[in-house]
Amino acid sequence: MISLRAPGFRIGWIEPGRYRDAVRRLKFINTVAAPSLPQLVIAEFIGSGGYDRYLRGLRQTLSSQQQLYSQAAARYFPEGTKISRPAGGCVLWFELPKNVDALKLYRLAALQNISILPGLIFSARGQVTNYVRMSCGFPLDDSIDNALRTLGALCGTAVTPLVS
Repeated sequence: MISLRAPGFRIGWIEPGRYRDAVRRLKFINTVAAPSLPQLVIAEFIGSGGYDRYLRGLRQTLSSQQQLYSQAAARYFPEGTKISRPAGGCVLWFELPKNVDALKLYRLAALQNISILPGLIFSARGQVTNYVRMSCGFPLDDSIDNALRTLGALCGTAVTPLVS
């Protein structure tokens, strides 16, 4: 099921395949009538190419935000930090120096109301102890720039001794 960015309209579409009749029946039972005006407006928006233009603009905005976050992080994060921009989505991955404990950094950042995720939660083997992921979904403003600066400084306090 895919829904547009306006959940209050209760409009979406689904590709049920062989379950089409069952889905139609359930849809009819649960919602006798969908709101007509929003359906017509959204159908026109999609049919006229408005939704495609919106998505192109959104992709461009998110890509630009990723670039700005990446540039700021390059200024503030420790030397040796590698920054990855995965295809799709609006996140950045940071491979921090080996002695930076991402879980410790996550906890320190949370105390400063800075939201990152340690790479460990994305790893079945726990091998990415020095990786963090950050969303780039908000425009980079002074507050976020300061948070990136703080995060870079916190990297220095989240170090653990390297075991030989």
